[in-house]
Amino acid sequence: MNVRRLGALALACLTLAGCARTGAGVAARVGDTRITTSALTTRVTRGYENKAFAQSHPKDEYQRQWLNRLISAHLIEVAAQRLGVTVTEAQVDAQLKRFADNAGGQQQLEAQAAAQGVAKEDLRDATHDLVLRDAVADKLVADVVVTEKQLTEAYAKALPQLDVAHIAHILVKDAATAATVATEARKPGADFAALAKKYSQDANTNTEGGDLGQIGNGDGKFQASFEKAIFTGQTGSIVGPIKAESGYEVVKVIERRTTTFAQARDELRRTVIGQAREQKLAAYMTDLTKRLKVKVNPRFGGWDPNGNGVVAVSGDDLSSPAPSPGQNQPQPAPPAATGGP
Repeated sequence: MNVRRLGALALACLTLAGCARTGAGVAARVGDTRITTSALTTRVTRGYENKAFAQSHPKDEYQRQWLNRLISAHLIEVAAQRLGVTVTEAQVDAQLKRFADNAGGQQQLEAQAAAQGVAKEDLRDATHDLVLRDAVADKLVADVVVTEKQLTEAYAKALPQLDVAHIAHILVKDAATAATVATEARKPGADFAALAKKYSQDANTNTEGGDLGQIGNGDGKFQASFEKAIFTGQTGSIVGPIKAESGYEVVKVIERRTTTFAQARDELRRTVIGQAREQKLAAYMTDLTKRLKVKVNPRFGGWDPNGNGVVAVSGDDLSSPAPSPGQNQPQPAPPAATGGP
């Protein structure tokens, strides 16, 4: 699952009602709930701490994007309440871990999110909103029948992303040397990188500890026989010797991350249902938005009834009941504002 989903939370689901005055210090109203200017300011300010992102994203456009996210997050909360849906902190933790694993670590995840305008301080809340959105969508299609065959086929198709190994190798010419290397590599405390430097004939990797990076189970990056052997091992395993076209391989599985069929079941079901699930969620959110009514402070834009959320308005339509976030005002501490992600 790609981290880009965090920055696009349910924006396509929103339709409604028009733009009107919301009151000083209020960026938008969703029914009786206020989304404050200070809540918006905080998110925008944090996101703009990434200078590269700030330079390529005009502030007015970025403000509208964050206001969309705040409105969307509140609408999802309301939908969850009405449908009796909740999510746990453990579910949010699990999703964050999946994001981090896919990104290559927590720091890499935070960097990817920041590059899309989601500061690390807002990453958990954004993930919570995404998990809750998925739970709402799942509730709406709970009666849709998905067969075990469909789920199994979806798992097989997704296996290169669900079963991933980070590996290093040592390539030698003959079976006898390979057996010696494998024996040494399996000794307690063995330094595989040093062995690669000593024995490996792969000039591209032997000075780097034999590191081959990541391989997905079934992604076709290496020969099928080599790949099959790799995925018999777990984290820390030494695999081989393996007969290869250019000699014999001894491989260390530096890390293996596997999402089992049982663990992936909910996501597989979402994949199988696919478009129908999104359409049902969109229809529900459209109706909910119309019922609640969304009003946007014209300082920040207008509300598009055709599903585009907060959009730019012409200069003649602007009023100034509240200052624009980040412009000549003190920066508040992160508030516990209703509707914030």
